[in-house]
Amino acid sequence: MFSVKLSQEHLTLPLAELNAVLESCYPDKKLTLNISEETVKIAGLDDESVLRKRLGYAMEINGVEVEQGFSARYPRKRPFSYPTTLDPKLARAMVNLARPMKGAKGLGGKGARKEDVIFDPFCGTGGILLEAGLMGFKTIGIDIDEKMIPGCKQNLDFYEVKDYDISVEDFFKTKKRGTIVTDPPYGKSTSLPGKSVEEFYNLILEKLHEITNGISCIGSPSTINLGEMALNQGFKILEEHIIYVNKDLSKRILVLKK
Repeated sequence: MFSVKLSQEHLTLPLAELNAVLESCYPDKKLTLNISEETVKIAGLDDESVLRKRLGYAMEINGVEVEQGFSARYPRKRPFSYPTTLDPKLARAMVNLARPMKGAKGLGGKGARKEDVIFDPFCGTGGILLEAGLMGFKTIGIDIDEKMIPGCKQNLDFYEVKDYDISVEDFFKTKKRGTIVTDPPYGKSTSLPGKSVEEFYNLILEKLHEITNGISCIGSPSTINLGEMALNQGFKILEEHIIYVNKDLSKRILVLKK
Protein backbone atom coordinates (compact mmCIF):
# COMPACT_ATOMS: atom_id res chain seq x y z
CA MET A 1 0.00 0.00 0.00
CA PHE A 2 1.44 3.34 -1.10
CA SER A 3 0.33 6.52 0.67
CA VAL A 4 0.55 10.22 -0.19
CA LYS A 5 -0.24 13.00 2.24
CA LEU A 6 -1.65 16.04 0.47
CA SER A 7 -0.65 19.61 1.16
CA GLN A 8 -3.10 22.38 2.04
CA GLU A 9 -1.90 24.57 -0.83
CA HIS A 10 -3.91 24.69 -4.04
CA LEU A 11 -6.64 22.61 -2.42
CA THR A 12 -8.57 22.00 -5.64
CA LEU A 13 -5.57 20.47 -7.41
CA PRO A 14 -3.88 17.64 -5.47
CA LEU A 15 -6.28 14.78 -6.14
CA ALA A 16 -6.80 15.85 -9.75
CA GLU A 17 -3.03 16.07 -10.19
CA LEU A 18 -2.52 12.63 -8.65
CA ASN A 19 -5.15 11.10 -10.93
CA ALA A 20 -3.52 12.73 -13.98
CA VAL A 21 -0.11 11.30 -13.08
CA LEU A 22 -1.53 7.82 -12.48
CA GLU A 23 -3.46 7.98 -15.75
CA SER A 24 -0.43 8.98 -17.81
CA CYS A 25 2.29 6.93 -16.12
CA TYR A 26 0.47 3.73 -15.20
CA PRO A 27 -2.08 3.31 -18.02
CA ASP A 28 -2.16 -0.49 -17.79
CA LYS A 29 -2.43 -0.83 -14.02
CA LYS A 30 -5.64 -1.29 -12.05
CA LEU A 31 -5.12 0.95 -9.06
CA THR A 32 -7.46 1.52 -6.12
CA LEU A 33 -7.52 4.86 -4.33
CA ASN A 34 -8.72 5.12 -0.74
CA ILE A 35 -9.01 8.66 0.63
CA SER A 36 -8.99 9.45 4.34
CA GLU A 37 -8.80 13.13 5.35
CA GLU A 38 -5.58 14.45 3.76
CA THR A 39 -4.09 11.05 2.94
CA VAL A 40 -4.56 9.06 -0.25
CA LYS A 41 -3.66 5.37 -0.18
CA ILE A 42 -3.01 3.58 -3.46
CA ALA A 43 -3.29 -0.20 -3.75
CA GLY A 44 -1.69 -2.03 -6.67
CA LEU A 45 1.28 0.28 -7.18
CA ASP A 46 4.59 -1.55 -7.01
CA ASP A 47 6.90 1.21 -8.27
CA GLU A 48 6.47 4.66 -6.77
CA SER A 49 9.60 6.23 -8.27
CA VAL A 50 7.53 8.15 -10.83
CA LEU A 51 5.32 9.66 -8.15
CA ARG A 52 8.33 10.65 -6.08
CA LYS A 53 9.67 12.62 -9.06
CA ARG A 54 6.42 14.07 -10.36
CA LEU A 55 4.21 14.94 -7.40
CA GLY A 56 5.08 18.44 -6.29
CA TYR A 57 2.18 18.79 -3.85
CA ALA A 58 3.07 15.78 -1.67
CA MET A 59 4.10 16.58 1.91
CA GLU A 60 4.98 13.02 2.78
CA ILE A 61 5.28 9.77 0.86
CA ASN A 62 5.13 6.64 3.01
CA GLY A 63 5.95 8.70 6.06
CA VAL A 64 9.20 10.11 4.64
CA GLU A 65 9.50 13.83 4.06
CA VAL A 66 9.86 14.67 0.37
CA GLU A 67 12.03 17.65 -0.50
CA GLN A 68 10.94 19.12 -3.82
CA GLY A 69 12.99 22.27 -3.38
CA PHE A 70 10.08 24.58 -4.11
CA SER A 71 11.25 27.16 -1.59
CA ALA A 72 14.57 27.42 -3.46
CA ARG A 73 12.67 28.12 -6.69
CA TYR A 74 10.29 30.80 -5.46
CA PRO A 75 10.39 33.77 -7.85
CA ARG A 76 12.38 35.95 -5.47
CA LYS A 77 15.10 33.26 -5.28
CA ARG A 78 15.61 33.03 -9.06
CA PRO A 79 18.27 35.07 -10.89
CA PHE A 80 15.57 36.59 -13.10
CA SER A 81 11.99 37.30 -12.03
CA TYR A 82 8.96 39.35 -13.04
CA PRO A 83 5.81 40.42 -11.14
CA THR A 84 3.61 37.82 -12.91
CA THR A 85 5.98 34.87 -12.37
CA LEU A 86 4.07 31.65 -11.69
CA ASP A 87 4.36 29.88 -8.33
CA PRO A 88 6.53 26.73 -8.79
CA LYS A 89 4.01 24.37 -7.17
CA LEU A 90 1.24 25.54 -9.46
CA ALA A 91 3.58 25.37 -12.47
CA ARG A 92 4.42 21.74 -11.67
CA ALA A 93 0.76 20.90 -11.10
CA MET A 94 -0.12 22.32 -14.51
CA VAL A 95 2.55 20.18 -16.18
CA ASN A 96 1.19 17.07 -14.48
CA LEU A 97 -2.40 17.95 -15.36
CA ALA A 98 -1.42 17.96 -19.04
CA ARG A 99 -0.65 14.23 -18.57
CA PRO A 100 2.73 14.16 -20.31
CA MET A 101 4.45 10.80 -20.73
CA LYS A 102 8.00 9.69 -21.29
CA GLY A 103 8.98 7.21 -24.02
CA ALA A 104 8.40 3.45 -23.89
CA LYS A 105 11.73 2.93 -22.11
CA GLY A 106 10.98 5.68 -19.61
CA LEU A 107 8.18 6.49 -17.21
CA GLY A 108 5.29 5.41 -19.40
CA GLY A 109 6.31 1.78 -19.71
CA LYS A 110 4.41 -0.64 -21.94
CA GLY A 111 2.28 1.02 -24.58
CA ALA A 112 3.63 4.52 -23.92
CA ARG A 113 3.42 7.03 -26.75
CA LYS A 114 6.39 8.88 -28.13
CA GLU A 115 8.13 10.99 -25.49
CA ASP A 116 6.27 14.24 -24.93
CA VAL A 117 7.87 17.67 -25.29
CA ILE A 118 6.47 20.41 -23.05
CA PHE A 119 5.86 23.60 -25.02
CA ASP A 120 5.15 26.94 -23.33
CA PRO A 121 4.42 29.54 -26.04
CA PHE A 122 4.35 32.39 -23.48
CA CYS A 123 7.34 31.20 -21.47
CA GLY A 124 8.21 34.49 -19.73
CA THR A 125 10.72 33.80 -16.96
CA GLY A 126 10.52 30.04 -17.56
CA GLY A 127 8.61 28.82 -14.51
CA ILE A 128 6.68 26.09 -16.34
CA LEU A 129 9.73 25.01 -18.35
CA LEU A 130 11.78 24.88 -15.16
CA GLU A 131 9.39 22.44 -13.47
CA ALA A 132 8.98 20.34 -16.62
CA GLY A 133 12.73 20.19 -17.11
CA LEU A 134 13.33 19.10 -13.52
CA MET A 135 10.84 16.27 -14.13
CA GLY A 136 12.99 15.11 -17.02
CA PHE A 137 10.98 16.40 -19.97
CA LYS A 138 12.37 18.11 -23.03
CA THR A 139 11.07 21.67 -23.22
CA ILE A 140 10.39 24.33 -25.83
CA GLY A 141 9.71 27.94 -24.91
CA ILE A 142 8.97 31.01 -26.98
CA ASP A 143 8.04 34.56 -26.05
CA ILE A 144 7.51 37.66 -28.15
CA ASP A 145 9.11 39.84 -25.44
CA GLU A 146 12.81 39.83 -26.25
CA LYS A 147 13.90 40.75 -22.74
CA MET A 148 12.34 37.56 -21.33
CA ILE A 149 14.47 35.11 -23.29
CA PRO A 150 17.91 35.82 -21.73
CA GLY A 151 16.31 35.82 -18.27
CA CYS A 152 14.47 32.58 -18.95
CA LYS A 153 17.70 30.91 -20.06
CA GLN A 154 19.47 32.28 -16.99
CA ASN A 155 16.86 30.66 -14.72
CA LEU A 156 17.00 27.29 -16.47
CA ASP A 157 20.80 27.24 -16.39
CA PHE A 158 20.84 28.29 -12.73
CA TYR A 159 18.74 25.25 -11.77
CA GLU A 160 20.71 23.01 -14.18
CA VAL A 161 17.91 22.26 -16.63
CA LYS A 162 19.67 21.02 -19.77
CA ASP A 163 17.33 19.94 -22.55
CA TYR A 164 15.59 23.13 -23.64
CA ASP A 165 15.00 25.20 -26.76
CA ILE A 166 14.18 28.88 -26.05
CA SER A 167 13.70 31.61 -28.64
CA VAL A 168 11.99 34.91 -29.42
CA GLU A 169 8.92 34.13 -31.50
CA ASP A 170 5.29 35.14 -31.95
CA PHE A 171 2.95 32.37 -30.81
CA PHE A 172 0.41 33.26 -33.46
CA LYS A 173 2.98 32.64 -36.20
CA THR A 174 4.78 29.62 -34.74
CA LYS A 175 4.85 26.18 -36.30
CA LYS A 176 6.31 24.55 -33.19
CA ARG A 177 4.28 21.78 -31.57
CA GLY A 178 4.18 19.90 -28.28
CA THR A 179 2.17 19.25 -25.16
CA ILE A 180 1.20 22.83 -24.41
CA VAL A 181 1.30 24.07 -20.83
CA THR A 182 1.03 27.83 -20.52
CA ASP A 183 -0.15 30.80 -18.49
CA PRO A 184 -0.52 33.66 -21.02
CA PRO A 185 0.07 37.31 -20.09
CA TYR A 186 -3.61 38.29 -19.84
CA GLY A 187 -3.90 40.13 -23.12
CA LYS A 188 -0.86 42.37 -22.83
CA SER A 189 0.93 40.76 -25.77
CA THR A 190 2.69 43.36 -27.88
CA SER A 191 1.75 41.35 -30.99
CA LEU A 192 -1.97 42.11 -30.54
CA PRO A 193 -2.37 45.81 -29.67
CA GLY A 194 -5.90 46.94 -29.02
CA LYS A 195 -7.33 43.47 -28.37
CA SER A 196 -9.44 42.83 -25.27
CA VAL A 197 -8.45 40.02 -22.91
CA GLU A 198 -11.37 37.93 -24.17
CA GLU A 199 -10.41 38.46 -27.82
CA PHE A 200 -6.80 37.61 -26.96
CA TYR A 201 -7.75 34.31 -25.33
CA ASN A 202 -10.08 33.37 -28.17
CA LEU A 203 -7.19 33.79 -30.59
CA ILE A 204 -4.92 31.77 -28.29
CA LEU A 205 -7.42 28.89 -28.19
CA GLU A 206 -7.84 28.98 -31.97
CA LYS A 207 -4.07 28.72 -32.51
CA LEU A 208 -3.70 26.17 -29.72
CA HIS A 209 -6.25 23.91 -31.41
CA GLU A 210 -4.09 24.04 -34.53
CA ILE A 211 -0.76 23.05 -32.93
CA THR A 212 -1.52 21.03 -29.79
CA ASN A 213 -0.48 17.38 -29.70
CA GLY A 214 -3.67 16.44 -27.88
CA ILE A 215 -3.96 17.52 -24.24
CA SER A 216 -3.12 21.05 -23.12
CA CYS A 217 -3.21 22.92 -19.79
CA ILE A 218 -3.82 26.66 -19.87
CA GLY A 219 -4.30 29.31 -17.20
CA SER A 220 -6.31 32.53 -17.30
CA PRO A 221 -7.85 35.02 -14.87
CA SER A 222 -10.94 33.44 -13.30
CA THR A 223 -13.02 36.37 -14.57
CA ILE A 224 -12.73 35.01 -18.12
CA ASN A 225 -15.19 32.31 -19.18
CA LEU A 226 -12.41 30.28 -20.76
CA GLY A 227 -14.42 27.06 -20.68
CA GLU A 228 -17.14 28.39 -22.96
CA MET A 229 -14.51 29.80 -25.30
CA ALA A 230 -12.72 26.43 -25.43
CA LEU A 231 -15.93 24.54 -26.23
CA ASN A 232 -16.66 26.99 -29.04
CA GLN A 233 -13.21 26.26 -30.47
CA GLY A 234 -13.89 22.52 -30.54
CA PHE A 235 -12.09 21.43 -27.37
CA LYS A 236 -13.32 18.93 -24.79
CA ILE A 237 -12.82 20.11 -21.20
CA LEU A 238 -11.19 17.38 -19.11
CA GLU A 239 -10.83 19.47 -15.94
CA GLU A 240 -11.44 22.99 -14.67
CA HIS A 241 -10.06 24.44 -11.42
CA ILE A 242 -10.13 27.84 -9.73
CA ILE A 243 -6.97 28.71 -7.77
CA TYR A 244 -6.78 31.64 -5.36
CA VAL A 245 -3.60 33.66 -5.90
CA ASN A 246 -4.19 36.87 -3.94
CA LYS A 247 -6.98 39.31 -3.11
CA ASP A 248 -6.81 40.74 -6.62
CA LEU A 249 -6.47 37.55 -8.64
CA SER A 250 -7.73 33.97 -8.88
CA LYS A 251 -6.68 31.76 -11.76
CA ARG A 252 -8.82 29.45 -13.87
CA ILE A 253 -6.88 26.33 -14.87
CA LEU A 254 -8.31 24.33 -17.78
CA VAL A 255 -7.18 20.95 -19.07
CA LEU A 256 -8.29 20.64 -22.70
CA LYS A 257 -8.35 17.80 -25.20
CA LYS A 258 -8.47 18.40 -28.93
